[in-house]
Amino acid sequence: KSSANGGIAVYVEGTQTNLSNCSFSNAKSGTSNGIGLFLNTPYATTQQHTISDCSFKDNDHSGFRVNDGSNISVNGGGASGNGGVGLSLNNNDPTFASKINDCTITGFSSFNNLNGITIGNPSADNVDLTRYGHGNEEANRVAISNVTCYDNETNGLVLSGRYISVS
Repeated sequence: KSSANGGIAVYVEGTQTNLSNCSFSNAKSGTSNGIGLFLNTPYATTQQHTISDCSFKDNDHSGFRVNDGSNISVNGGGASGNGGVGLSLNNNDPTFASKINDCTITGFSSFNNLNGITIGNPSADNVDLTRYGHGNEEANRVAISNVTCYDNETNGLVLSGRYISVS
């Protein structure tokens, strides 16, 4: 569903998504958000999300953001000029019951953003060892291959979780 309210270009809820050759750009923050594509999925259900050859450009915050999802595949495409993260697979659940699981990112390019690609919730890691970090990872089994991150303001690739591979 589309939403002009809240500064999100496209907001998706559900268990199956297949987007190809799309462009998500110029989402404005206003009072909140500024996200090009926001995938907000129910963690406890079977999911399959494929995003292929899509671009995420010039959004006030994130180009593509996922909260608490599983089986997400990003193939090709890229993010540039976003005020926050180009591509973010994030856990926003303070109880850590929900996770980011079984995801792949292949052939994606992220440049000229605040951060290129962020996996998990690294800014919260190891702050409270009873909730964050080892033993309670927020991202599990994420494979990243053939990605290019450059000229991002803070970081190119930020990772937090378990069984994350980069090649």
